[in-house]
Amino acid sequence: MLEDVLKSYKELASQVDWKHLSRSQLFFEYIKHEHEPIAENYYAGIVCKCWGYAGRVYSQCNQHVPFEECYEILLDAINYVINKRVWEDPESSLYGDNSAPDKAFHIVLKRQRGIALANLTADKRQANFNTLSIDGAKEEYEDAAEGLLNIGDMSSEDDMAERDLVNFIKTKTPLQILFLDQICFNDWNTLKSIITNVKRIKKSDFDYYHDLYGLDKKQFTKALYDVIITSNQTLMSELKKLLYIAGKEYYD
Repeated sequence: MLEDVLKSYKELASQVDWKHLSRSQLFFEYIKHEHEPIAENYYAGIVCKCWGYAGRVYSQCNQHVPFEECYEILLDAINYVINKRVWEDPESSLYGDNSAPDKAFHIVLKRQRGIALANLTADKRQANFNTLSIDGAKEEYEDAAEGLLNIGDMSSEDDMAERDLVNFIKTKTPLQILFLDQICFNDWNTLKSIITNVKRIKKSDFDYYHDLYGLDKKQFTKALYDVIITSNQTLMSELKKLLYIAGKEYYD
C-alpha cells in the first residue's frame, strides 16, 4: 500500500528535518551528498515534500490514471530533475537560480503527466479519455480536425521529440503558445474546454511559460489580456485556424 510507502519515506526523511527545507533546498542537498549514505534521506525528503502532487495529477487526470501510476509519474519527474540539473547549464534560463529545482520539477511533472495522457490515448481518434470518432471530430472541429488529432500526439517519450515540439511551439505568437501548450500538455475533451483552460491561466503561471517557451513578462501579460478582451467566438475561430495551420506545419 502506498500509505506504507509514504510512511517509510517519512521515517527516512525525518533524519534531515525535511519539513523545514524547501523543495529546492532538498534537491540541492541531495546532489551535494549524492555519494554519501545521507543522500537517500534527502531523496526521501524530496518525495515527502512533493507527495501531494501525485494526488493533484490523479485529480487532473479525472481519476482515469490509477494513483499508483500517478506516484510513478511523480518519481519520474523527481529523477528527471536530478539527472538533468538544468540549473548547472550556463545556457539554461534557470542557470544559477536558487529556485531552479522547484521550477524544473513543476515543468517536468507537467511533461510527464502529458506523456501519461497521451499513452492512454494512443488511438488518434481519442482526445484525452473521451473517444472521438473521425466523423464526430470533423463535424465538431471542421477543417481543424486533422491538426487537432495530431498536434497533441505525445506518445513518444524521446527527449529529442519533446524538444522538437517545444521548439515548434516557441515559434508561435504568445497567444498561440498558450493554446498549443494546453493542447499538447493538458487534458481537454472539446475545443471549448481548451478555451476555458486558457482563460484560467493566471499571472502566477508566468514562470512556467517563461522557463519552457521563453516568454517575457510583457508578452505573457499581453496574451492574458488578449484572452480576456476577446470574445469566445473569435477565440474559437483563431483556435481552429491555429490547429489547421500548426498541424500541417509540424508534420510536413
